[in-house]
Amino acid sequence: RIKGDTRFGTAVGISQSGWTKADTVILARSDDYADALAGVPLAYALDAPILLTRPTNLPDETLDEIMRLGAEKVIVLGGEGAISSDIVVQLEKTGLNVERISGSTRTATAVEIAKRLAPEGTDKAVVVNGFDFPDALSVASQAAIQGMPILLTQANALSEATAEALADLGVTETIVVGGKSVVSDDVMSQLPNAERVSGSDRVETNIAVQEHFNVDAKHMYVATGNNFADSLTGA
Repeated sequence: RIKGDTRFGTAVGISQSGWTKADTVILARSDDYADALAGVPLAYALDAPILLTRPTNLPDETLDEIMRLGAEKVIVLGGEGAISSDIVVQLEKTGLNVERISGSTRTATAVEIAKRLAPEGTDKAVVVNGFDFPDALSVASQAAIQGMPILLTQANALSEATAEALADLGVTETIVVGGKSVVSDDVMSQLPNAERVSGSDRVETNIAVQEHFNVDAKHMYVATGNNFADSLTGA
């Protein structure tokens, strides 16, 4: 069991179990999942742990872990409403290089993360409901391993930012995770060569994702399907 007294402490525990040092750390808000979720493939590509913060107050344990890792750079996910400029200033005062990746909405932030992950474009992308987390969490680690960006949609309307990103990145195949109630057939029809991976509920969808990617792992994380924070930092 990897745990802390709070979600911040659990994120630190996961970081300590996986890294003795890291040049870069991903910092995401602790009370909403969308930015951190989209950031999982980028974190994997950069070999960077994901740590958590309150929107306006950086927990001491998070800053201490950044220092323990000997990080030189922190990538902040989301706009100032997600992580305040005061936190950025606090990090910079310790000598860290801080990069903010953000857009005007959660879907736009996911697009900016995708561009950072795949500056030359990508053939494949994952599209998930950006307003509920279980299905998206199930695919995050496999999307990361495959180098696929995670883009967000509403259940019944594809955002303009996501549609433009699919075209700009040159995506020719998409994996839609979740049933018709989380990503409708109408939205799916607007995606290039879309394939749906889903089950009868969030647990069955999780299993379907593992089967889709032929997961054969010696070790697996097991986390609650009713809270996103621990699952995200372990992804």
